[in-house]
Amino acid sequence: MNEADVLCLLQQDLFSTLPLTLSHELLQQASANYTEMLGIAQNCFTVASSVTSTEEIEPGGYSEEWLLNYMLGKIAEKLRRPPNEYLNHYRKVAQCVVGLCCPYICENIHNDS
Repeated sequence: MNEADVLCLLQQDLFSTLPLTLSHELLQQASANYTEMLGIAQNCFTVASSVTSTEEIEPGGYSEEWLLNYMLGKIAEKLRRPPNEYLNHYRKVAQCVVGLCCPYICENIHNDS
């Protein structure tokens, strides 16, 4: 993702509801911060994913691997990475949901309805 893409996203998405216009300098700073924060988040979720395995089950019997891959997929989308990168994360989420986490997720979806 280049700076122009981030500036465009910031102008369209993040600031569309604000009634003010930001200077080009402020938009560039926001763009740099946006990209930097996504990079930090990606590093955090990648490290968490590397130290968490499907064998490590939380109390109650459910792994958070699906959530880590979901967040990595969302970050990859926001960074406009190639589709195969974020779709691979979503594929892993689907495998976790079907194989391991379905009762937990289905229960949460049912309770949120």
